[in-house]
Amino acid sequence: MLNREIPQYGLVETIKRTLEEKGTEVIYRHLTPEIASSLVLNPTILAANHKGPEAPRLMISSVPIERAVKDDLKVLSSKENQRVYGEEVLNYMIVVDTFGQPNLKPLARLKQQKTIFMTPEELAKRKKDADETNAVASKEAVHHLNGGGMVGIFPGGEQLDSARWLGGLGAMVWSAKHVENAHVTLVHIGNTGAMDRRIYNKAARAVWPFHPVITYLDSIPVSQILEESKGVQLFDTYGRSVRQVEKISFWLQERFNYLAYEHVYNPDRSQTRSRLYLAEA
Repeated sequence: MLNREIPQYGLVETIKRTLEEKGTEVIYRHLTPEIASSLVLNPTILAANHKGPEAPRLMISSVPIERAVKDDLKVLSSKENQRVYGEEVLNYMIVVDTFGQPNLKPLARLKQQKTIFMTPEELAKRKKDADETNAVASKEAVHHLNGGGMVGIFPGGEQLDSARWLGGLGAMVWSAKHVENAHVTLVHIGNTGAMDRRIYNKAARAVWPFHPVITYLDSIPVSQILEESKGVQLFDTYGRSVRQVEKISFWLQERFNYLAYEHVYNPDRSQTRSRLYLAEA
């Protein structure tokens, strides 16, 4: 159905219609006028947590209808998904290679176990191929932003929730520093338990009703992110300072966690600060 309706309605509207037809009532929270205006008007990097198999659909559905009419969203997605989606959906994807990604969930880790049978030369070549694919993806994403478009990314991939966000988001933000009015919008996806279990039939929904919740956390100018992330002190296991792109990803993850705690997990304790924002308390 996706591939048949996308040419008529566009990606975002098609996803919204698909969720409605499945009986999925998505709740949207904290879409302030400032965030809504930024999403509609600015070149935007849309960053969200990956909460279950329906996370990509929910991220896409978070795009306001005023922006949806532009039909300019592209989502960074692993190359494995090329075998899942049809040609119409692939037109909205920027393909990345997750090879060597740390802290993968068990199933994803199993898919990469075949690397233990590779020779050092084969492993090096596979890593080089992944780096080249991701470099091309990064350039395509920034080019799309330069044209005023929107790019969706899951900074932690399908990793464990506690894992540190990878440098991919930081690299994209760094590369977008010359894109006029570029913003990063942080979106939290929650309450997807029934979706994770693939409970889609109406009888099950009657017994276990649920409503996925999308919470808009913040929309931050890229220039502000670059300036404020300069002060981040972050080191690797050898005590060496990490690359700036990793510091940017870390700063954004801390911002995400802090705002998610305030607006999602514990909205009544708005004075709580993460370790990055203790100075504001």
